[in-house]
Amino acid sequence: MPSQTYIVRSHARTIHTRPITFVCAKCEQLVTRECYPGRRPIYCFNCAPPRKRGELRKIVERGAFNPTHYLITPKGEKKTEVCLEKSPQPGWFWVRSALDWYNGESIIRFHQEKGLYSDQDLLPGFTLESVQSEETEEIMRVKEPKKPDVVMVEKEKMPKKVNTNVAALSGSTRPYSGREICQRFRCGDRLLTNMRSSPEFAKWSTTRDPLGVPWEYKNGSYFPLSPIEEKMKPFSGRQLCQRFHCGDKLLTKMRSSPDFTQWSQSRDPKGIGWEYRGNLYFPIDG
Repeated sequence: MPSQTYIVRSHARTIHTRPITFVCAKCEQLVTRECYPGRRPIYCFNCAPPRKRGELRKIVERGAFNPTHYLITPKGEKKTEVCLEKSPQPGWFWVRSALDWYNGESIIRFHQEKGLYSDQDLLPGFTLESVQSEETEEIMRVKEPKKPDVVMVEKEKMPKKVNTNVAALSGSTRPYSGREICQRFRCGDRLLTNMRSSPEFAKWSTTRDPLGVPWEYKNGSYFPLSPIEEKMKPFSGRQLCQRFHCGDKLLTKMRSSPDFTQWSQSRDPKGIGWEYRGNLYFPIDG
C-alpha cells in the first residue's frame, strides 16, 4: 500500500506505511500487509469483517417561533414571550424564548406542580401567563356594538318563476374560453375539441373539473351547468411554508409521501387537508 499525504490543520503531512507479518486469527495463514502506524491488524483482507458504518442522524427541522406563554418577572415589570416544549423527562417542559429556540436544551424548565426552575434552582416569584387568555381579555374589553333600531320594511315582490338552468348559469360565473378550460381541466386542446361534441361531455367534464362542476359547450364558449363556489386559491410552496410554519426541505420531503394529506391537516391552523399537483398545493376541505 503506497504512502498517502494528508492535509492536517493547514500543513501537509506524509504518513508512511510499513510491512507487518502476522497470522490471521480466522484462517490461520501467514499474511504480510502494508499498514499505517497504530493498531496492528488481526485479519487478512479476505477474512476481515465489514466495517460498521455510523447511522445518519436525522435532522429534525424546527419551524418558526410561535409564543404560547409570557414569562413574567416577580414584580411584573417585564414580560418575555416564550414557548413551552416537552422535555424527555415526564411532566417537565422546556421554556424557550426566541433567542434559544434553535438551541439544544433550555436553561429554564417548568413543571405544573413544582414550578419554574433554572437548572436545579427554583425561580421564586416568576410566573407563566397564557397568550390566549390575554387576547380574550382584550376582546371582552371592546364594547359591544349597539343593536340597530328595528325598521319595518315592506316585503319585496317575489319574482316570477325562472328556468332553473338559466338561473344556474346567470348565478354562476362568466363563460370560459377554450384555453381557460384546458388550464382548468389540465388537458390538451385536441382532447377538449374531441370531447365537446360528445353527448357525454357533461359527465367527462365533471371528472376533469377540480370542483366537480359539469360544463356545456355553446357558441364557442364553455358554460358551467351549476354555480361554481369560490374556494381557497392554490398556494405556492413559499405560501404554504408560511402557513405551516415549516421549512422548505421538510415540505418538499413530505409532499411525495402518501401521508401528505394527513400531515398537512395536522400542520394547518384550520385543520384543512392539502394535496400537491403541478408545483402548487390545493386545499381538499377548503
